[in-house]
Amino acid sequence: VRFLSRAPVRYIRSFEERRQEAQMKKQQESFKKTMEELSRKEHYTLKDFKLEILQQAKQASTGIKKLWSGTQPEEAELLRMKKVMNALKEEELNESREVSDRVRQEVAQVVQLPIEEVNKVMKAYKFNRTLQGYLKQRREHNEYLPQTQEELTQILYTDRPPKSREQDFRRQKKYSRKMLKFMAYKKY
Repeated sequence: VRFLSRAPVRYIRSFEERRQEAQMKKQQESFKKTMEELSRKEHYTLKDFKLEILQQAKQASTGIKKLWSGTQPEEAELLRMKKVMNALKEEELNESREVSDRVRQEVAQVVQLPIEEVNKVMKAYKFNRTLQGYLKQRREHNEYLPQTQEELTQILYTDRPPKSREQDFRRQKKYSRKMLKFMAYKKY
């Protein structure tokens, strides 16, 4: 303690800056590795999403955040996501399609969370599944894969991933059910 108090402030700052730079470099390497793995996967399942959540929760629990009392908002969100994913059955985790509403309600009852929380988790899964398909497509076309979070955000902003046929159909639909019934009634 005595030695540090005599050291000039510039050395302490440079040490802190070096620590932050090393941490940023580690995060970028981790992000790059994640993008590579996602682009190489054939199918993205809930099991893959669960492994990502577990990994993120482990990183959050071992960091400096544990020094503070109480849980941070990100950590609390990860814990809720982890609860939801642990409540799913093995066959549900291995399927690449979305979970039905009935299963979502069952999971909400098991983990004692509102259905909105389960829907948030499923929405995050759906985004990651779309992202995986987009990255896989970019790899197949020998296009550039993002190396940082900022690059990913920029690429997604300029080159939006394709939407599903169902979303395109919903967008193209011009009339409500009520209006279609009215129009059908008027024809006869």
